[in-house]
Formats: sequence, structure tokens, C-alpha cells
Amino acid sequence: FGYEVGIAPQLLVWTLLRRFPLANGSLPFLSRLSKLSGETVSLCGRVGWYGVRLSVVYGGNDIYHRDRIGAISLLHADLSSRGIFAFLSDDDIERYRRFVLRNHESYARDVDRPALRREVQAARKLGYLSAGPQSSDNAASLAIPIRSLDGGAVASIVLSGPPVAGAESTLPASWRETCDEMSNLLRDATKDMTAPFAHLNPDEIVLKLPPAER
Repeated sequence: FGYEVGIAPQLLVWTLLRRFPLANGSLPFLSRLSKLSGETVSLCGRVGWYGVRLSVVYGGNDIYHRDRIGAISLLHADLSSRGIFAFLSDDDIERYRRFVLRNHESYARDVDRPALRREVQAARKLGYLSAGPQSSDNAASLAIPIRSLDGGAVASIVLSGPPVAGAESTLPASWRETCDEMSNLLRDATKDMTAPFAHLNPDEIVLKLPPAER
């Protein structure tokens, strides 16, 4: 027999997303980036030590990316959420590591891998995170942080497969300007616009996740 998720779980997802005015506020910027790059662009926000995909705009070049709105992952476990993770303070990264060890044992090995530390260092230097070439045409997925007043990342914008070759490439000026414009808008907005769950202790928010793949 086949089964399909009913309307009630979907309504719960949309109820959560409505807590993020950022989801709708970001759409003009995501649409602009999608038109500039031709690629699918999505926005990831933060809930505790997790990232949640809030918005998606599909690009004209996209033939396979079908990012699901409402998808949740640990901050280090997915490119979109690592765009936030990479710009946490070193103290917060260590606090996050302890959280993963306590609550998500199957993900603990990944959070200690040297490659993740190198990725964080490179992202801080470049100002964005690159997943490296994903296909034969040297396309690389990028996660660009959206920063708050204190300089930390409250969200990240992900371009899935833009025409940028490798981690040392420079973002096109129009892409950078669009992301900076969005960051500036958020700085002028209310605190609830940028991080509606920031007042909660992230250590006390524990969500159920599938076991990490090996």
C-alpha cells in the first residue's frame, strides 16, 4: 500500500514558516539572484542549532534541484545551514559540538571532521561558503550569509549550481550587492524579522532527525 502525508503536517510546517517574516521578505532578493544566475536560489533560517529552508525560487537553468520548503537539518549537516554555521563564533561552534554529541550521536563524527574545519576557515576568509564543483561543467553551489547587527549569520542564501568555478572564485558584484542589500534591510527591521526564535536557549530545542548516512 502507498501512503501520502496528509494536510495536517503541511499546515504545521506553514505555521512554523509564518513565524519568519524573513520568508516573504526575502523573495524579491531571491528572485533577483535567480534571474542573475539562472539557478535555483533558496533561503535557510535558524531555529536553535538547526537550519530550516524558508523560501525557494527555481531558476531557468534548473533541471534537478527541487529543494523542499520546511526541510530541517543540523547546522553543520547541509550546505544551506553551513552558511550559518561557518559564521558562528568559535565558542558557539564548541557549544554546538557538545549539543550534537548529546542529542544526535549519529552526526557527531561529521562535526569533528578536519574537512569541516577547513571549510569554515575558507568561508570566513572568502565571506561565503563554496561546496566545490558538483558536475563536469565546474558548477559549484554557494551559501552566502545574511548577517545581523553583531556580524553573525541569521540566515544564508544558497545558489544551487551557479557558474562559479571552485572555492577561490570571486562572487559577481551584482550577487554580492543583492545579498548586502538584503542584510541591510534586515538590520533596519525588527528583531523578530531576523531571528524569531533567538530568545530561546538553543540547547533546549531538540528536533527529531533521521540517522546520519554513512
